[in-house]
Amino acid sequence: LYDQATGIALDSLDNIIITGITSSPDMPITPNATDSTFNAGDDVFVAKFDPSGTILLFSTYFGGISTDVGYGIAVDSSNNMI
Repeated sequence: LYDQATGIALDSLDNIIITGITSSPDMPITPNATDSTFNAGDDVFVAKFDPSGTILLFSTYFGGISTDVGYGIAVDSSNNMI
């Protein structure tokens, strides 16, 4: 099992947003996740931490049954992850 970060961004509050690839079916997923289920193969993950990097604010999987990779992430002026 592995997790690899491939993209990072900061929002206007200096929260840290990370995306990448995971093969871990037991990542810490938050209650407000877009997709709380590991989808097999490799999935994209997106995680958001507070500015100190110690508090997980948001974490979710994205993907289907094949290999999925998040290569980068950005934040728009409304702090939406894109």
